[in-house]
Amino acid sequence: MSRERRNLNNKSTNNTSTRPFPVVYWLINIVLIALVSAAVYFAIDRMNSFRLAMIVSLGLVVLGIVLHIVLSFAQKQYSKNPFKDKQAGLLFTNLLIFICVLLVGSFVSYSMVTNKYLNYDKIYQGVYVDECDLSNLTYDEAKEVVINYDRDKLAAISQSITIDSETTVYTAEDLGIYSDAEAKTQEAFNYGRTSSNFERINEIFELKSNPKVFNIEYQQNADYADLSLIV
Repeated sequence: MSRERRNLNNKSTNNTSTRPFPVVYWLINIVLIALVSAAVYFAIDRMNSFRLAMIVSLGLVVLGIVLHIVLSFAQKQYSKNPFKDKQAGLLFTNLLIFICVLLVGSFVSYSMVTNKYLNYDKIYQGVYVDECDLSNLTYDEAKEVVINYDRDKLAAISQSITIDSETTVYTAEDLGIYSDAEAKTQEAFNYGRTSSNFERINEIFELKSNPKVFNIEYQQNADYADLSLIV
């Protein structure tokens, strides 16, 4: 009887030595992949520098791989199975599967963030025309804001001329002064939309720390430059 029991114990030991990793082990790895992918998403989305976000994301992926390796060796030690060639091969196979799934998850996170920015249909955060903050406005909304601002600026421009004790005040329109406010609004809307996707992403992320300001320029029609022609 004792010999039969010993044989049964040996058989069970041989079966467990090549037994696949338990379900809990894979559940932990799935959670780990989800956490790393989510961390990559938030790292890219929240950081001011796109290059720094890429470095941090790469570090998170490497950290995930290291944690997987630690978890795999801990599982082996916990199961008290001696290392054999088959088990070493199983560890390597598990590692490859984990890396592939983790890279796919991280790439999906990267694509979700970049598509969110690249497909944004409003003016990007951190874009100004003079003192007007146009962040998150549509083109029509931004145009209305800038035109009203420009109208007030032009209204403040005047020239007084006194002839024979009679003073005449000329407005910006009388003096032929005009601005490129509408053109600057279009430039503000186009910012971050006219180059390659990689350059666009860099421009958009740069806005988080360095806002882009388009200054309105005022010019005078040459026909009005000589006040004697007005008077």
